[in-house]
Amino acid sequence: MPHSFKIPIELTQERDAGAVPSDQRTLRYELQAHVSDQPVTNGRIRATPLIDLTNYRFSAVLDWIAIAVTLPKRQATVNVGKSIKKRLNQPELGGVSVNPLKKGGDRYTREMKLTIQDPTLQRLSKVLDELARRYDVPVEDGRAEHRVMGFELAIDIYPRPSKVKDNLEFALRRVQMSELLRKHFAPEQIFETGDFTEKRDSLRFNDGEGQHQIERPKGQRGPRNLKDVPRLLLAATDPANHLAAPVNATVYLGKRSRPMSYRLQDKVADQRDKDGEPRVKLSPKDRRSRIEVTLESTTLEGDTIPEQLDLFTVDDFSRRYWKGLRAVFFDFECPTFKAAPSGEPEPELVEVFKKTGVIGVKLCDLGNNAIDRATGKRHGDGRLVRQLGPRGHCVAYSELNDRIGRALKQMMKQFEDG
Repeated sequence: MPHSFKIPIELTQERDAGAVPSDQRTLRYELQAHVSDQPVTNGRIRATPLIDLTNYRFSAVLDWIAIAVTLPKRQATVNVGKSIKKRLNQPELGGVSVNPLKKGGDRYTREMKLTIQDPTLQRLSKVLDELARRYDVPVEDGRAEHRVMGFELAIDIYPRPSKVKDNLEFALRRVQMSELLRKHFAPEQIFETGDFTEKRDSLRFNDGEGQHQIERPKGQRGPRNLKDVPRLLLAATDPANHLAAPVNATVYLGKRSRPMSYRLQDKVADQRDKDGEPRVKLSPKDRRSRIEVTLESTTLEGDTIPEQLDLFTVDDFSRRYWKGLRAVFFDFECPTFKAAPSGEPEPELVEVFKKTGVIGVKLCDLGNNAIDRATGKRHGDGRLVRQLGPRGHCVAYSELNDRIGRALKQMMKQFEDG
């Protein structure tokens, strides 16, 4: 079965990829019958992107790590920050911000949160040594006592220069990868907890004219017998409620105020600096597709989010098997579709996939399943419809997952050696 559909890669702002003819600025798919031991996907039609991942370089980056420390005496956060920055003496790297652990708290405090940009084990060791030496923070196992509060982890994907002939092909390869990340990203743990059915955590994007996400039209009421089905799942069953993000828009998943959140970007420029100066455009070779996850706790009560992953101290970042954590942070899947009587995949689900990717398909599947269960629908043999698992009818995108896993393993080595 040859590829039977392609996804147009849309732009609503001027970008380098705008010079690529629109009929070429697409992501193409091949459809094949999927054979599996899992009845939930066996015999369905799998959609696989026609993209050669060997044309790309994968890099994992720890953007920052946040730790909490308790000082014996109250100190001014600004003074502690100056002391640490002087000890690091690395102006070419990111800085360190020191704030009261309690948001909005007094700048003279014992409990502080330190956020270290461009973290390595060596840099973090210097920070903790300064806290122990200058501020008498108690030492345990050779380090000033601290707890890991959060971190930001990113995957950057670059087209390989040796695989392209000019800057236009650079741009096309990059936006194809940016589109691929959006269409196949599916963090399973969010579906397992059920948090994703909250509107504030929903998949969304801002195109400069407003925020867009999967939702029912305002004023539309659902049937009474579906009152217990989450609104997001009800909305997701209608392809008209799904909107495709242009490649220039940042895609979000999870509110920033939540313990876990994501951003997906087609990155062509650096962020604005602290004074709000305009962004600096990146060179064609530095432009990339990026997905980043932020995990951060705001209180020391109970285990912090990193501690739930056995990241209790900065040393654990070099000990932890990051390749094994890949599925926790970055899980990519391919959709499978039920075949229509014609043998082609169900057009409604293909339409959903073209707009909101695997996440949209999963939500649509979960929504239809929830409706069937709420209305007491039965199979032909009289059995009630069973609850669909968090993976739905999707299957692992193994090739992409493996490459990201290897990038995470390399990041661990760089963190320890840097």
